[in-house]
Amino acid sequence: MEAPPEPVPTFHQYAEEWWTRNERRFAPATQSDYRWRLESHLLPFFAEMRLDAITFDTVERYIAAKLTAAPSLSARSINMTVTLHGAILESAVERELIARNPAKGKGRRVRERTPRRSYLETAAQIRVLLDAADELDHAAQPACQHVERRAMLATLTFAGLRIGELCALRWRRRPRHGMATRRRVKD
Repeated sequence: MEAPPEPVPTFHQYAEEWWTRNERRFAPATQSDYRWRLESHLLPFFAEMRLDAITFDTVERYIAAKLTAAPSLSARSINMTVTLHGAILESAVERELIARNPAKGKGRRVRERTPRRSYLETAAQIRVLLDAADELDHAAQPACQHVERRAMLATLTFAGLRIGELCALRWRRRPRHGMATRRRVKD
């Protein structure tokens, strides 16, 4: 006599099993992020659903709920929760608990808007930016040693450096005026 098949677990039950198996694979920051996605977003919606009851429509309803919730999540954050949900369900597919993964596929993503870049197009815009940086420099505490914001922004603007190149510069004071020098440092 064969034993009856195991009942299909709920999402919460399976997510906890999945977490126990995989937690050590993740860096601490990833563990924290995944826990937040699970506890704050996925479990409140899917916890009591059996894995085989989660459908494409269920995932769509989750996305719609996240888009209208207050406070709302960004499209990127919603997509990241759906990606984690998909990874957990893909594991359930591999273990033959469900036939297919309803969270898998591009149709399960919210379109992310690419932020519009802003440009300094006129000398007047550059002057206003540098003057504002100068005001911040003058408001800085004299005991605090810092690189002048105006010098940094002027270097970025007029020299065309990328931020990484600017960060590689070594700043130092000169008797007459501020000047930047660049030295290669062996790692």
